[in-house]
Amino acid sequence: MPACRWEVVIDDDTEVLPESDITRPTRATTAATFGFPPMRDGTPHVPPPAG
Repeated sequence: MPACRWEVVIDDDTEVLPESDITRPTRATTAATFGFPPMRDGTPHVPPPAG
């Protein structure tokens, strides 16, 4: 049995929150800009957009 469980609900009527002040400097960090190398089997880390 999993120790944690998450449920994500996307509601288009929810108001978008303003960005926090820490967001801009965080975007420039090494962790935020790091590009993972391809997986050994060629699977992308991020799935392509649906469409």
